[in-house]
Amino acid sequence: MLFISRKLTDQGRKQLREHFGELNVETPLGALLGITANSGDGESWIVSQVIEGGAAAKAGILEKDRITKFNGRPVPNFLTLKEYISENEPGDVAKLEIERGAETVMLEVKFGEYD
Repeated sequence: MLFISRKLTDQGRKQLREHFGELNVETPLGALLGITANSGDGESWIVSQVIEGGAAAKAGILEKDRITKFNGRPVPNFLTLKEYISENEPGDVAKLEIERGAETVMLEVKFGEYD
């Protein structure tokens, strides 16, 4: 799967499909948190990268943080996290419960948007 910018033209999308064949070209919409994550222990996901200047960075999320709850709901896997984020629009605010080492940190994040 290839994620692309919403600003890509139909012609550009066609060229990508011609070049990559049957590759699924998806245009993400809605809210953007601005992290990449690695598999955790089945109870949550571990942040592996925080995009500089993104919503997560502005909220204070750090690499190696463990996102355990999103607006009070458990985050068992990355797909669930993506679902929760997709329920929001740019500018919406969510409360995250984060494990940072031995601490539990509560953060509010104001979502950004894909460009």
